[in-house]
Order: sequence, then C-alpha cells, then structure tokens
Amino acid sequence: MANPVGRPRTTIKDLPDDWESLICDAGQEGASIVEMRCVLGIGDSAWETLLEDSEEFRLAVKKAQMLCQVWWERHGRSMTKGESMGNATVWIFNMKNRFGWADKLETKNNHDVKVDTAKDLTDDELNAELAKLGITEQ
Repeated sequence: MANPVGRPRTTIKDLPDDWESLICDAGQEGASIVEMRCVLGIGDSAWETLLEDSEEFRLAVKKAQMLCQVWWERHGRSMTKGESMGNATVWIFNMKNRFGWADKLETKNNHDVKVDTAKDLTDDELNAELAKLGITEQ
C-alpha cells in the first residue's frame, strides 16, 4: 500500500487537552469562531476538518456558539436597563451578523411587518401602525 499523499487530517488529539473548556470559555465571553480558532491555535482548514470528522467537536462548538449568543443577549439586556455602557447600533449589527437576526417578522396572517429600529414609537403609535396592517390584540 502506498503512503498517503498530503498532510494528515487534524483530529481532537491534535488539540490542547482542555480544548473544549477553551472554546466554551471564549464563547462565554462573546468570542467569534475566529477567536475560538486562535485560542486553539488552528487555522480554518483544521477547524473545518474537525467539524466534518468529529461529532464531539461539533457538539462542543455548538455549545460554545450558544454561550456566545447568551453573552451578547445579556449584554444587550444590560444596556437597555442602563446597567452597562455600549452602543445599541453596534450591538444590533452584531446580533444581525452573528446570529441572523432580522428586522422583518412574519405574523400569523402572513403579513410582513417591517420594524424600524431607528424609530421609537409610543404604545398608541405602535398600536395604530399594527391596526393599519389589520393586526389587533388577541
């Protein structure tokens, strides 16, 4: 049998012993996938190989990504209560780009609702906008 050509595929045995803790800790601080790769000391192709080959790695990454989203959501809630400093515009763009958040909502009636994040409405103004769309309180 001929020797395989090319570099051997990366496995979790090639990672630091505490690899799962490293990526989960990074996720708990709101880290991106790029930052998690850097913490592990691997590049994009090794990351992709591990995701393809290792269910254990995939599950750990999913957990780290959920922890990351929780960090961002908590930070947003904290900003809305005035407990922490931050820029709401930067925060919402992070949520949209990282987690696929959108300004468009689907209703039960299949009406598209466009939410204008730059405009603050009073309760009466919001109810009037919803009434224009035929959406009433249940």
